[in-house]
Amino acid sequence: MIIKSILSFLKISALIIVIAFLGWGLFNLDRQNRRLESKVDNLNANAETLEKENRTLKENIDYFGHPENLIKELKSLFNYRQPGEKLMIIIPKKNNETR
Repeated sequence: MIIKSILSFLKISALIIVIAFLGWGLFNLDRQNRRLESKVDNLNANAETLEKENRTLKENIDYFGHPENLIKELKSLFNYRQPGEKLMIIIPKKNNETR
């Protein structure tokens, strides 16, 4: 009778230890899963940002691929003018300024 109760106690103890070990493993897996999901979310956000930047760069390449647009941009940024071309710079009047 005592041997049966000791064996029963050992079986229950072993079962509790196995359940605790599996529970700890599941807890660690869940924690690792959450950490990886966070990294995936960050990577997806970075990928979206890079895709947007890539689209913008492609649009700029297409736009500046035409010589007319490149010349127009040079003129607007550096007040460039071609020989024989007149340049007129108009400065808008500010609201609080009186002339």
